Amino acid sequence: RRRLGLGRRVGQRARAAGEARAMIVSFANDLTWLYAYLTADEKQVRSASLKVRLPDGEKVLEDTSFPFEVSLPLSAKTKSADLVFELRLPDGNVEKTAAAKLDAH
Repeated sequence: RRRLGLGRRVGQRARAAGEARAMIVSFANDLTWLYAYLTADEKQVRSASLKVRLPDGEKVLEDTSFPFEVSLPLSAKTKSADLVFELRLPDGNVEKTAAAKLDAH
């Protein structure tokens, strides 16, 4: 599990919007998933999206209601993913995480 730091804000100063956490979980050769979530609630975040860059392309996962969590089935051959969360705050501003590389273990 990896924590992704929130704080790169588009617009005004950054403010705390909880933490973003992500992990790659493998239960068997053909059962591997990326799971990511925010610790923020609906008072801190209106909606969230996660940009996932994989060796075979890029996916964008969205969640518009609390709890803010997304999952994506992965190929068993996937060894890592690059992630960026984008949060739409109640005041309309957008906050992004810095890009983070998540490795499968």
